[in-house]
Amino acid sequence: MRSVIVGALAYAAVIASVSIFLAMVGVSEHLSSGSGPADNWLTAAIIVFGVGICSSIAFTFVTACSPAWRRRSFRFVMLVGIAMAVLAFVFQLVGVGALLSAILIPTSIIRAAPKLGGFLAFAVPGVLGGLIAIGLARRNERSTGKVPTREEN
Repeated sequence: MRSVIVGALAYAAVIASVSIFLAMVGVSEHLSSGSGPADNWLTAAIIVFGVGICSSIAFTFVTACSPAWRRRSFRFVMLVGIAMAVLAFVFQLVGVGALLSAILIPTSIIRAAPKLGGFLAFAVPGVLGGLIAIGLARRNERSTGKVPTREEN
């Protein structure tokens, strides 16, 4: 279970730091607007926080369900969590998450429960990152032919 926590914290820290950095860059570009810079930064931080939390919860849920992920070493889990956070952020930037959520999430859910629909739309990159992380953990187990323990790694 500690591996799940380490992976989730690594994922959340990277996605939050990259998102906040880009939000600060975006806010600094629009300082000439009518509202103050603190208002712009606060709005961007709230949006970034919401998207990061949704994606991190989805990543944690998907990886916590995998025994292969829970058996991995802390180093493996942390490095893969960081890589998947960067990949999920790229998915969000290029719109893969929005495209997949438009395909996978029925419009009736979004109309009936807008908050749930929004959560699911922002969670898609985390789910994709979690599925890729589980695939990497299983591939590593199959290539070695044995189940690794934390003492071996």
